[in-house]
Amino acid sequence: MSYELDAEAGLWFQGTKWSVLTSEELYVDNGYPIRWNDESQIYSDGSDLYIVSGVGDIILNPTGGGVNLNGNLDVGGVPTSTAYNGASLIVNPATATADYLLQSWSVGNVIKASIDEDGDLDIGGDLDVTGDVVASSQIATTTETVATLGVGVTTFAITNNVSIVTGDGGGNTVATITGGLNGQLLTLMFTDANVAITDTDAHGANTVDLSAAFTSADDTVLQLVYDGTSWYEASRSVN
Repeated sequence: MSYELDAEAGLWFQGTKWSVLTSEELYVDNGYPIRWNDESQIYSDGSDLYIVSGVGDIILNPTGGGVNLNGNLDVGGVPTSTAYNGASLIVNPATATADYLLQSWSVGNVIKASIDEDGDLDIGGDLDVTGDVVASSQIATTTETVATLGVGVTTFAITNNVSIVTGDGGGNTVATITGGLNGQLLTLMFTDANVAITDTDAHGANTVDLSAAFTSADDTVLQLVYDGTSWYEASRSVN
């Protein structure tokens, strides 16, 4: 039994179920699935869209474009191996131009994190790691904080693990260094003899506990460690 709705759409009965053929949009009420077979279907409950495959992978492979998701993507698949196709979520283009992004995470069209075709991970914010960090190559800081102290300045902020410090000609006595992270190892490299660091054994917020009085000199290096509240001297050298 079949019905031709128009030249491009038809409805027919196949023994136990109805089938629809259309080249236009097909509207289905919430709760009613569109089935490909007895195990694969797509349906909506009125708020979420579900794609279910009981026979294999769900492959989104648009030609010349992308798949845009304006809601959450919940991947519930179980990893099956350590191979590229054993992951729960696979991004696997046949080729990619150098430095082009395989994945990116953005807010308001501003990229916050990304992975390029070489596997380079770029994160614009903090990286919180609860497990071990194992590197098979070097871990390096690509930029350093430059702290140029003005007249009478007694504090400065750091945004990196290495800071180049230049004092005012009239001299600076630094009592606090802000911006530290718990467990951070900070290296201060001085360019002149104009900076003294106050030795504070009371461990107030952002203060520095030194092994002895410290006054900078050109090419002097001071290394500090932060415990979440204050700094402790780890080492110093005059080069």
